[in-house]
Amino acid sequence: MTEFDTLPIALHGTDVVIHLAAIRGDVPISMNEHRAVNVTGRQSSQELSHRGIRRFIYCSTVDVMGGENPPADETYKLGPIGPYHVKKARAEELVREYTGQGVVEGTIVRLGMTDRRYRSHDLQVDAIVVKEYHIRTICEYPANNLMGKNSDVFMLCEVTKLHGTANEESKFDLVWNFCEFQQAEDPRILIADTLQLSNGHVLIVTRNIPNPGFLIHRLYHVFKMMRWDHGKLSRMSYKALKSVLDKDGF
Repeated sequence: MTEFDTLPIALHGTDVVIHLAAIRGDVPISMNEHRAVNVTGRQSSQELSHRGIRRFIYCSTVDVMGGENPPADETYKLGPIGPYHVKKARAEELVREYTGQGVVEGTIVRLGMTDRRYRSHDLQVDAIVVKEYHIRTICEYPANNLMGKNSDVFMLCEVTKLHGTANEESKFDLVWNFCEFQQAEDPRILIADTLQLSNGHVLIVTRNIPNPGFLIHRLYHVFKMMRWDHGKLSRMSYKALKSVLDKDGF
């Protein structure tokens, strides 16, 4: 992205450019290095639009909005807080300036977390879930930590983590699990046990194939020749989850 002379060859015969290249914010590098890839690199590829490219799609991040008072829409004010977010916000400005000239059609896509566990400071889960639904007790079941410390997203309540069989005597305001639906040997038993533990609220987080990040991660496994260990593809959708719930009358 920072070697402008190589781009004409790479983009020869291209109609659409999808700009995904970036340096993530938690990499220990300087602001100049962030700028070189996240801003200057974006300018380099965009400036080739006169070579026949009709559309420029820029991948930004929801973190340019800062994360205060969620949820947010396209009109939400920008509030980037880190080097990565600041440079992404600046790059968005340049995309708007350039595409506003009518030379090429432009689109900015702000992606959230594409394939990792939720973080409380990103999604404000406590504010959205715990406060909105007056949650006082939470249980993660089964707590297999498939993606790390899943329940770290809940900071306002202590989370009980159950690893074995559901206990009929235990009840919680919210029972949740992360990516267990596509991993479970029998998803109907998993859901039945989850509902048995709940006083009223259940949160089942599963991967969603239509999410752009899913395809990226799937290709990552292919290119790295890594075994797919994230569960059954047939269960990675809202429809699959709803189908199991409907069959059991939930």
